[in-house]
Amino acid sequence: MKKFLSILMAAMMLLAMTAAFAEEATTYTITITGDTGHTYEAYQIFTGDLAGSVLSNITLGDGVNNNVLTFNGATYEDGAKLAEAVTTDTLAAFTELVSKNLATVAGTSTEADGVYTISGLEPGYYFIKDQDGSVPDGDAYTKFMVKIVKDVNATPKTDKTTHEKKVSENVKPVTDGKTGAAGNNYNDVADYSIGDTVPFALYSKVPDLTNFTTYQMTFHDLMSAGLTFNADSVKVSIGGTDLAAADFAVTTGTADGCTFEVKINELVGKGYAKGAEIRVDFTATLNNQAVIGLDGNPNQSKLEFSNNPNVDTDTTTTPWDYVLVFTYELDVTKVDGADTSKVLSGAEFVLKNAAGSFVTVDANGKVTGWVASQDAASVLTSDATGIFKVIGLDDGTYSLVETKAPEGYNLLANPIEVVINATTVNNQNYTGTPSDALTALEIKVDGSPATGDTATGIVEATVENNVGATLPETGGIGTTLFYLFGSIMAAGSALILVVRRRAEAEEE
Repeated sequence: MKKFLSILMAAMMLLAMTAAFAEEATTYTITITGDTGHTYEAYQIFTGDLAGSVLSNITLGDGVNNNVLTFNGATYEDGAKLAEAVTTDTLAAFTELVSKNLATVAGTSTEADGVYTISGLEPGYYFIKDQDGSVPDGDAYTKFMVKIVKDVNATPKTDKTTHEKKVSENVKPVTDGKTGAAGNNYNDVADYSIGDTVPFALYSKVPDLTNFTTYQMTFHDLMSAGLTFNADSVKVSIGGTDLAAADFAVTTGTADGCTFEVKINELVGKGYAKGAEIRVDFTATLNNQAVIGLDGNPNQSKLEFSNNPNVDTDTTTTPWDYVLVFTYELDVTKVDGADTSKVLSGAEFVLKNAAGSFVTVDANGKVTGWVASQDAASVLTSDATGIFKVIGLDDGTYSLVETKAPEGYNLLANPIEVVINATTVNNQNYTGTPSDALTALEIKVDGSPATGDTATGIVEATVENNVGATLPETGGIGTTLFYLFGSIMAAGSALILVVRRRAEAEEE
């Protein structure tokens, strides 16, 4: 009995091991490497008996519906006949048909450390794709994959598209500025005067075009009210070579509400190297609707691009990227030098910048431009409150030149140096919060510093004038004699005139 029980136990263990091996041999795993952030799905197209890489006794799998039995204009009775019609030459058309007739997802999907696995798959022929809506921002969909399953490895064929927007800073040094034909001063924050032309640039790279039959890029740009787009300024280059006008199109007043868009008509078949820089240069004018100080004048853009090598018409967009342009206001108050609480009206000035040009302003004090001649400059006159304003100035060094003093006061002998210093974060990492981009504002008047207001963008200067000199005079007899001698001289002159006229009359 003991021997019988031992033999029975051994037989049961052997059967259990055989069953385990049988189970292990009938389920497989697809391992996907070389990509992160994607979520994949597997669909069984055909099932059958697998020996090596040969699938026999084929039937249609539950991953597709019966619509796939009609393929390339022919209808097949079963999966075996359909499988015979799938060749290397017809595979692309077949995978496109399968993608439109998917049914049940197969296996169990997991991801760890950038390795994606789909396990628990029965023997068969499988269609592998990105889960709809799961592709990370800026990524393209993976090229459809088909595999005969027996613990296989797969490498996705996909690519990531990048996009950056930059603005050129014209005065302050830039940290790690973008390089390019226009120099290395492109970053996320800048400041300018109203009326200035502000250069911008958009950047991307040529993606891996291997799996695409057509590939388009469209840059969408949205400007705030304080910026006016200069449509004739657009230039597009790839790999440092300018594109011909026929290779891109500029459209304003777009349906999505953007200020304009730049579309590169085609990338496939043009010989562009993968990774070559794509750059769009253009300018805008800072206009009289510009916000002074915070929150600045933002400009944002995004890139729309082909993202599905399986469907030519599919596109997606990158997130918005932002840049910011600031401008400032100078308020000058004219006061009496001996009593600074007394404001003075009627003082006249001109304002000159570091380049030697003179400002012109409109009736509200907003900058309209700069002229070479002082005679053509706007006259800045202190009003009844002693104030005049210049609205819309870049930071930098200026000179206030007094051209007319208030009545009874001396004209200033020398220009007054005014330095506006704005602390802006001139790097590539603007967060989208304006107060993080403009952190301080200061003015120096002939070297004497004062704090400005970042919220309003206003810096203030006080200019003093002194009254003219009152000449001394003596009183008493000295003054009396002065008036007496004057009277005698006047009477003598009158007498001489009378005598001369009589003498002339007698001669006649």
